[in-house]
Amino acid sequence: KLLHVYPHLPGGRVASMSCSGGEASLVADAIGRYPELSLPPIPDATVAILKQHLGQHVSKVNPLDYHTDIWRDREAMATVFAAMTGEYFDITLLVLDFPRSDRCDDVDWLLAIDAVIDAKKSSHARIAIVASLVENLPEHHARTFLQHGIAPLMDFDVAFASLAAIVNATVFTSPSPSPSLWPPRLREPAISTTLVDESQAKLALAAYGVVVPEHHVVHSPEEAESVSASMTWPLVLKGMGAAHKSEFGLVSLNLSSSREVLSAAAAMSAQASSWLLETMVEDVVVELLVGVVHDRAHGYVLTLASGGVLTELMNDTVSLLLPVTAKDIESALAKLRIYRLVKGYRGKPGCDITAIVEQVLALQQFVEHNVHTVVEVEINPLLCTPSAAVAADALLLTAGTDSS
Repeated sequence: KLLHVYPHLPGGRVASMSCSGGEASLVADAIGRYPELSLPPIPDATVAILKQHLGQHVSKVNPLDYHTDIWRDREAMATVFAAMTGEYFDITLLVLDFPRSDRCDDVDWLLAIDAVIDAKKSSHARIAIVASLVENLPEHHARTFLQHGIAPLMDFDVAFASLAAIVNATVFTSPSPSPSLWPPRLREPAISTTLVDESQAKLALAAYGVVVPEHHVVHSPEEAESVSASMTWPLVLKGMGAAHKSEFGLVSLNLSSSREVLSAAAAMSAQASSWLLETMVEDVVVELLVGVVHDRAHGYVLTLASGGVLTELMNDTVSLLLPVTAKDIESALAKLRIYRLVKGYRGKPGCDITAIVEQVLALQQFVEHNVHTVVEVEINPLLCTPSAAVAADALLLTAGTDSS
């Protein structure tokens, strides 16, 4: 309810008001259990206003026990309530325990409702109602407060635990979170989709900063043999035309001579008519999957996961809505089980996390600039080394629309 009424809470400085010294003591005791929250002193300007409406016997301290001298004076109550808001406080609490209307006359409490609504209108401050017991805030009164932008809370412990949680939650530190990245033309089902071949997919991603290995497309085993002679060993050879090449025996790793390249291409010739020849990335610490898929309900969804052959085995994934920040990506990586390897495990070197983050942001930029066509894009694996992150494989699925 707090976040529904106040999506942003800049801090934990609380002002509290009640017409009972006992309630004021309970507030002070409850807040004292949460180091994120404080009861700042009432500023001098506010003290001066309080002196005009509260008797000399009322201590002008926070939490404020304003006594019952103004209880039936709506204007005075509204003035006091509004005075206890302002730049010195992040939220103002008013303790109200309502009697059962079927057994007691609650007319005085109805007047208090009017007064606090008046204070809200005049101050435009964050105000919340707190009851000392859950049952002391009836639902129909809670609805009235919500209609006027006042948060209806329950007992002290739940109220202050909620305030502390919001102050601690970094996800709520920005008052203007970025909206989801929603592709305008993909809200309806695509008429057709196209699987872009790996070479073209890598060229498209590289234009936005995704790091890819040196690679060449060849069209015969003999051309593969010839081109390999000018490349840096070891090499990888992939048969083109399938999304999951390793499942069809269309990937050959760690080729160290032109003769090995020729032999590997010839072995794939029954299933492939063209091949992708590329430099093999060495010193790999971790393989990650980085993918973005268009979801009709949520826009673009980013998935980070253990990559390579571990993707299905480990089910180690984290998903985020685009757009994301570098901090979002780092936090998501830290949630993966494989993160211990990313950081360096048992004396072995870790990965360049900055390089990983840069690759994810580059992939996001590609999606942002191609929202009209991208249905799915996936890098699996992203080969992560102590000094780099390289897209070893790329899948790109694009959508067509019916121009009619």
